[in-house]
Amino acid sequence: MSTFVPIFDKIVDSSIWDEEDWVVKVFLTMLAKQDRDHVVRASAYNIGKWSRKEEGVVLKALAI
Repeated sequence: MSTFVPIFDKIVDSSIWDEEDWVVKVFLTMLAKQDRDHVVRASAYNIGKWSRKEEGVVLKALAI
């Protein structure tokens, strides 16, 4: 099943846009991969594969 996630223009005015690019990329990846319950059921390793970031980078982004 494929779903879509609306991204509103206000995202660029939010605090997430003040973060480093790698944090924003992990955030947007998770936004795209969330399920119907708005939960990303994946390990940091999988999120890293999807976002093309190392697992350690994903863990740092999740801490932020």
